[in-house]
Amino acid sequence: MAKKVKDTEYLMLSSMIRAREAGMLTRERMDRMLSAPSFQEAAKLLTDCGYEDVSGCDAAGVDAALSRRRAAVFAEMANMCPQGEVVDIFRAKYDYHNIKTLVKAKAMGLDASGILSDCGRVPADKLAQYVSEEGGLSSLPQDMSEAYTEAVDVLGRSGNPQLADFELDRRYFELISGMAKATHSKLLAGYMQTLIDSANLRAAVRTVRMGKDRAFMLM
Repeated sequence: MAKKVKDTEYLMLSSMIRAREAGMLTRERMDRMLSAPSFQEAAKLLTDCGYEDVSGCDAAGVDAALSRRRAAVFAEMANMCPQGEVVDIFRAKYDYHNIKTLVKAKAMGLDASGILSDCGRVPADKLAQYVSEEGGLSSLPQDMSEAYTEAVDVLGRSGNPQLADFELDRRYFELISGMAKATHSKLLAGYMQTLIDSANLRAAVRTVRMGKDRAFMLM
């Protein structure tokens, strides 16, 4: 169980983030990027916010640069946060994105390494390695190992990638809900519940449109 910490233990982290707010990518800066006369001008605005220079990149290069930036921020926050598991809650999203990708790639016999995210709890290259080698799943966090195994089984039995995605989504939301409760933060637990409610609303709309039953709801 995660240790309970006092709010005052976050004062340094809060102060650091406050100090950086002036240089963050705000809505106003994003609007300026959208209205910039050229890609190079838009890229310069992004560089002014601390991102690497992407003025010479194509779409794939820009996406890779943004992913590197996101991964660096997660790593920095994990090192400074009194409760590292708080950051892990937000990183888990990328773990499960990677699992979805690898499950489908395995079924199709494709190499998915180029579209994996390095923002999760497990580095993308390590995750790809673990799921491909015999006994490698034991090196993963238990939730990821079980989720990957179940998704592969669901896809193998049904031949329906959407069913595998639903299973992974259900496991992901169960995971972050439990992780949030373990932090003893009512704010974080409430936020995770809002995410789950929103996902269920989207799932409900899809369920009605597809004529499916409640089994397609997440939690």
